[in-house]
Amino acid sequence: MRNFLLSLLFIPFLVSCGGNQTHEGNLVTSSGIQVKTTRVIKAGIKNSVDLNGKTIFLKKNTITSPISGYVLKMKVQYGDKVQMNDTLFVIQTKENKALSGTANSGAENGIIAIKASSPGIINEVNISQEGLFVSEGSPLCTLVDNRMMFVQMSVPFQYNNLLEAGKSVQVYLPDETTMVAGISKIMPFVDDVSQTQNVLLKLNTTRILPENLNVRIKLEHTYQKITTLLPKDAVLSNEIQNEFWVMKMINDTLAVKTPLTIGIQNDSLVEVNSSELKEGDVVISEGAYGLPDSVTVKTVK
Repeated sequence: MRNFLLSLLFIPFLVSCGGNQTHEGNLVTSSGIQVKTTRVIKAGIKNSVDLNGKTIFLKKNTITSPISGYVLKMKVQYGDKVQMNDTLFVIQTKENKALSGTANSGAENGIIAIKASSPGIINEVNISQEGLFVSEGSPLCTLVDNRMMFVQMSVPFQYNNLLEAGKSVQVYLPDETTMVAGISKIMPFVDDVSQTQNVLLKLNTTRILPENLNVRIKLEHTYQKITTLLPKDAVLSNEIQNEFWVMKMINDTLAVKTPLTIGIQNDSLVEVNSSELKEGDVVISEGAYGLPDSVTVKTVK
């Protein structure tokens, strides 16, 4: 009799030590699981291809000496901004130098001013100092026309059908600013190794950018007008990503596993296809990883 009474007293103790988690069929309850939720929406989605590019000056003029002579004056330095017809160099012929200081010097005869053929920036100077002798045709400096700033983009040929002259694209700079550019020229050849095609984009800006600046370009790939969308974080998958699902909220506390297929994706949204999901349905956006089917959760903001 004493052993029987001890057994009866021990049974409630075992029940109370079972913890907060219980299983009723497929339902798993736990007061400790906190999640955040989002709603299924209907909207349009664009998908794009991220490509790399760099800024280039398309027009570069090499300024050369039209005669043989001495560099009498250097009026520009590396990085100077000049306007059309600004004097860059003054060249003195050998004859004028030989007659200088005499009555027969001919004043300005034999003094040639080399002027800028266009506005731009001096990006290379070939003469180190005044007084040097240069031959006819010798390069004096290189002038880039900063009005002819382009972005050179390398496009894998598989995206050739997305290229169209005049089409607008988004260009992202390293300083996190965005610019609009238009496709200006599509080169009729591809690199034999990388099989990429060079495309020139004309920036729609008056901002002066440095040459060889690495940029990122978004080239629109596909567009779905109206479809069912969810944030990427709400969609779960297996390790090989051939099965996808979300944890759909049935009420304020119960979440069930809902299989689906995915379509177009971009940086933040996923197109989802499921007969069990409709606009306005609530799914878990944070905290769903590792949850079993049919689990009670606590929603937090």
